[in-house]
Amino acid sequence: MGQERQVLNECTLLRSCDHPFVVVLHRVFCTPHHVHLLLELTSGGELFDTLRAAGSFEEGTARFYSAIVVSCFRYLHEQRIAYRDLKPENLLLEASGYLRLVDFGFAKRLDAGGRTWTVCGTPEYMAPEIILNQGHNKAVDWWTTGIIIFEMLVGFPPFEANDPMELYKAIVQNNIKWPHKVSQTAQGCIAALLRSGPADRLGSGKQGAEGIKKDPFFKKIVAWQSLVTKKIEAPYKPQLKDDLDVSQFDDFDDPDIDDPPQDVKKGMFDEFKRIAAQYEK
Repeated sequence: MGQERQVLNECTLLRSCDHPFVVVLHRVFCTPHHVHLLLELTSGGELFDTLRAAGSFEEGTARFYSAIVVSCFRYLHEQRIAYRDLKPENLLLEASGYLRLVDFGFAKRLDAGGRTWTVCGTPEYMAPEIILNQGHNKAVDWWTTGIIIFEMLVGFPPFEANDPMELYKAIVQNNIKWPHKVSQTAQGCIAALLRSGPADRLGSGKQGAEGIKKDPFFKKIVAWQSLVTKKIEAPYKPQLKDDLDVSQFDDFDDPDIDDPPQDVKKGMFDEFKRIAAQYEK
């Protein structure tokens, strides 16, 4: 489907990451017609399914999960990586109840102070600067953080529409309707993350992620290092029989891995083999 470069980029970025909230890429294997990514097993299922089952989260639960996201993005941004696709489907639960960020298909390493113009991401989570094609940077990740905090507290994103153009219009207009259940403290944090101007957005200033950690919404996360080392008790743990229980995921038909694709670009495949060979070292 012409996605070789995207998958290669995902392999390269994942291999460079080392953070307790980023899924681990253990190995890359190449067979004559296929590339295989051996990823860490994160067996608790998607945060999406947990949120849909609950309807919405209590503020403490939403704070815990969003603090993991903030910690994760702080690390990625220090590596000059813009993730660009945060959504509940891309956050998987460990058996411990902590989250792992997965799917780096849209992630990109940017030059210092650089911007990129690729239109990507999931529509409900797109920042205004992506929609307006103004060029964007790592600040889009803080926008999506605001979206996902709202969604966890309310049960749905702040901007929705049946028609894509109406959705994009709503995002650009940025007129949020606040349900009564969202506290003033949470509203303040979300509104600061959802500022239309990237430079004005919480997390984009000189303090970066530290500015977010100091926001009143995160005041109860007293020891951020304890969060990173997973010493804080998670608000929810998936019900798993053992370490290999994959019941939290939907069944799907395995593709016929012996059936080669119609077109394999040899030069691109050689790059995958080079990455795979590095694991042998």
